[in-house]
Amino acid sequence: MKNRSWMCAWVGVLLFMGGGAMSAFAGAPPLTQRFLDAKLPDAPFFFESSDEGRIAIAADTTELTTNNMPAGLYNFSDKASYTGGNRSKGNYYRCDTSSVLYSQSIYLGRSSSAQVTFTVYESTTSNGVYTAIASNTVSAAVGTNDVSSGEMNAPLRAGRYYLMAASWDNPCTYSYLSAGYHPTATIFGESFHGFSASGYPPAHSVSNSYSSLLYFQKLVVSTNAVVRMDDSVNGSLVSTNSMDLFLAVNGYTNLTLEFRHRASSDEANDADGIFLSDDNGSTYTKVYSLDSGTTGWQNLKLDIAALAASHGVAMTNFAIRFQQADNYGWPSDGREFDDILVYSLPDLAANSLKSGGTSSASVLWRGFSVDKQLPLELVVQSKGSKEAFSSSGIGFEYDLEDSGGTVRASSSSTLPWEIGSMETKLETLTPTLTIPASTHLPDLHYTVRARVDAPDEVAEALESNNEETMSLLVNHYSGWLWFNDIRTAITISSWGTRTADSPSEHWITGTGTLGGQPFAFTNLMVVKNLGTLDYSLDPAETTVTPVPFPGRYSVNGVYYWRDGGVRLSRHGAFADIKVLLPAGCGVCDAATGDRTLFDPT
Repeated sequence: MKNRSWMCAWVGVLLFMGGGAMSAFAGAPPLTQRFLDAKLPDAPFFFESSDEGRIAIAADTTELTTNNMPAGLYNFSDKASYTGGNRSKGNYYRCDTSSVLYSQSIYLGRSSSAQVTFTVYESTTSNGVYTAIASNTVSAAVGTNDVSSGEMNAPLRAGRYYLMAASWDNPCTYSYLSAGYHPTATIFGESFHGFSASGYPPAHSVSNSYSSLLYFQKLVVSTNAVVRMDDSVNGSLVSTNSMDLFLAVNGYTNLTLEFRHRASSDEANDADGIFLSDDNGSTYTKVYSLDSGTTGWQNLKLDIAALAASHGVAMTNFAIRFQQADNYGWPSDGREFDDILVYSLPDLAANSLKSGGTSSASVLWRGFSVDKQLPLELVVQSKGSKEAFSSSGIGFEYDLEDSGGTVRASSSSTLPWEIGSMETKLETLTPTLTIPASTHLPDLHYTVRARVDAPDEVAEALESNNEETMSLLVNHYSGWLWFNDIRTAITISSWGTRTADSPSEHWITGTGTLGGQPFAFTNLMVVKNLGTLDYSLDPAETTVTPVPFPGRYSVNGVYYWRDGGVRLSRHGAFADIKVLLPAGCGVCDAATGDRTLFDPT
């Protein structure tokens, strides 16, 4: 299993994560690995063997269950039998609980010796192609009894389908039950068809070889899988096997490793033990020796933080190695590991902070008459310890800071919190940061900061892992726009900065009112007064904005109207006024004094 190149690629990912692209909390304890999915785990685990070395999933032989197929009828009475050579017989199974098939047997009568090959096939669908994943051939002498495959250690994974069959070359008498005995329950699932084929040796893959019969089998299964390290060639080279666990533990002041371990006559070797690395697995330091022991399981508990400190290993770029070396296969040599737990004190982390689904929000606030509301989404990651944790008061604080770091508004809450044993979970809080109505926000850039304030029994395992920030682009304006000395009420629908990061020089689009009459404007060049937050038209803006004023008006019997409405510009407000005078009235030129008699005809 030499896959060092894969390890190097994965370490690169680890460095990327630690560089800030992801929360530093990622990859930290707790970690639970019980191998219950009947396969070797992937990242953050890495496996490597030298020549002849072997690492594989195996059945826990202290927890074996025998399934007779059929239960209670596994003998040569109350069944049909047939004699034939070059046969393959067995049953199809659905796996509901991940397990390991330790061995399988078939009851055969032999008048002459026979070669019997036991094969386990796997498929992702019940009616698909079944491919061999394990096989073992034994010699069966003359007799009538169970013929066993011996140790197979075939992993059975929940959600997949399996064919377990025996094949033989010389005539043997085998047993079966007629139709109606499927499904038959097993500890890992149930049977759903019999299997019958001719020929020897068995094929590497099979499909659609269904039979309605149930063929006699004995399956020895463990629902507890373990990882085994040994040698694939007895008595040859000494091989070294290792299982590396990469963890983000920067800043941890305590760290505990627990696991189960047993050896099978594995001689003590300097290469056997627990090793630590602080350079992403480039080098390792041995901190604990594994004894030769017996096949009985030992429960080990190691203070990894203390061992690292005493051996000069830093808690950065960290990896834990489980290692075995010897020159025979199980049970003459080898070691098994199970139930690996890594934990510290329970911990909380602010995982991400957003508003409206993004961590960089833009807001537009008008006026000082109502409070300003900023809805937030804070994702909190909880990581448990070996024991469950419960607190009635975890504090959460939310601050709005201006570009100088001054807090302009804040809110807080206290919530009960629970973390299960060895549990990792994400929870989303939806608080609202309320900014008082009178607060002026003249800056363009603000920072929203969320903090998780946990009690003493919760570890701050990583530096500042209880804090998360998001950026906020703000346009807060008073609601007034000045055209020279004419003030109008406005509502902005969109805006942009005219000069990079300028809090005062903007483009604005929206609507307004003048004398109760509405008007609209698009991309006006304006300047904000950072004291009052009023806008005024930029002196360089040449746009003329029309304000319709329909209808006639009268003052003391004199009628007038604004021909074409009012025109707003950088010069103020202007309009062409037409007047309808009563009969006998005139107008006077203010400059010359000339009078003109008004004739209504």
